[in-house]
Amino acid sequence: MAMTIRCHPESGLRITGNRAVPTWDRNRPPDIFLTGSRKDAESVFNEEGQFMHPNEYDLTSEEAIAHPEPVFDAMRKRCPVPYVEAMDTYMLARYDDVKAAMRDPLTFSSDRPFFGAGDPELEELQASGYPQVPTLTMTDPPIHTRYRKLVNQAFSPKAVRALEPSMRRIVHDLIDGFVERGSVEFVSEFASLVPGYIIADALGLARDEQDRFMGWADDFVDSIQGREILSRERMLEIQHHVIDFQKFFANEIEKREQASGDDLISALLAARVGGERPLDRPEILDLIRVFLTAGNETTASWISGTMRLLLSHRSQFEEVLADRNLIPAMLEESVRLVSPARWTRRTIVGRPVEMSGTVIPVGATVRPLWTSANRDEAYFPESATFDIHRDTSAHMAFGHGVHFCLGVNLARAEARIAFEVLFERLHDIRSAVPLDDVRTLPFVGVNRLATLPLRFAAT
Repeated sequence: MAMTIRCHPESGLRITGNRAVPTWDRNRPPDIFLTGSRKDAESVFNEEGQFMHPNEYDLTSEEAIAHPEPVFDAMRKRCPVPYVEAMDTYMLARYDDVKAAMRDPLTFSSDRPFFGAGDPELEELQASGYPQVPTLTMTDPPIHTRYRKLVNQAFSPKAVRALEPSMRRIVHDLIDGFVERGSVEFVSEFASLVPGYIIADALGLARDEQDRFMGWADDFVDSIQGREILSRERMLEIQHHVIDFQKFFANEIEKREQASGDDLISALLAARVGGERPLDRPEILDLIRVFLTAGNETTASWISGTMRLLLSHRSQFEEVLADRNLIPAMLEESVRLVSPARWTRRTIVGRPVEMSGTVIPVGATVRPLWTSANRDEAYFPESATFDIHRDTSAHMAFGHGVHFCLGVNLARAEARIAFEVLFERLHDIRSAVPLDDVRTLPFVGVNRLATLPLRFAAT
């Protein structure tokens, strides 16, 4: 199914009435596609085997959702700020545009309604829970600044260093559970559990609640997809799960109010900045929502995506195994390529803005594309190539500007320790299936592998 995607006239389109027509040879794709396999770019060819312009893509198809990189590559090349009518959204594909947007939070606002707002049935369901109060991810300065100050200390380098012994024990415990088998389903038995167990420990909760946490994280990620993607049944299911999440954690908050502990929920209850009022229960619930989603989903996708990259680049894998000091650099390159969070969302306020020749009006929704920015050839030559010796200092996998990832120190420590211990405990790590059979899930906004079965020998 083709979608209406409008591009600036100089982006390789001829505008004829309301119809956008490509102005190049369909039988010859842009240079960006002359390397790599045709299979990797299936979503950019039509049924006749001809190259499609971005105005012809169905961005809601499972193929485009799971593998948007070829589509984003074409956008950077031909249509850097497309308007996708079915999503009522402008997309920013080039690095400079994404960075400029993130540096201007008063024009590119994070303020947006919660899932279900404006839908009477969903609003009625939400009324049975707690009021939803936006904190870190859905506010602009100075409101965002207040919340950030209140939780900054919990994710400081000093606080994260204090957690490292516990993180290392968690990773060892997970490996103990499968090491004698000589095999593991890496996504579900390791990558997803490392950050999940760490955040559960930090919140003072039992690790056996992990499946529930991941389910809620999936719900929160799904909730940002939009009605053009979600079925009505799924929307109702998400809203019911939001209430379940609120009730579960409201009970945990009440326990800490009665007896404070050495955990993140207790720290949020005690947090004060400059004599301001303490956080109330709805605010703490939203902060926990942020921690579960950002602290669970993205790091799990980063760890599993890194292993896939290593398996498909054996010489660099061996280089890292021979010199473990390369692990941090390897991880920065992998997070650039994986880009666990594919995009974010903003709304234009105050004034229209021009980006790469396209004027975006006030009130428009914008998606700055992290995945695309991190593959912009102007900053990362041969951007689709995994190169652990690359200068990755410019990547934006953790965001940019005032909304730069608050938990970046924790995420980096989790990933580093995960691979340090893996390489200490396992050797001759191999994929148990052809890597071409390893699928990425069609999960909007997140780059998550379905499964990654491995074989190995224990040290």
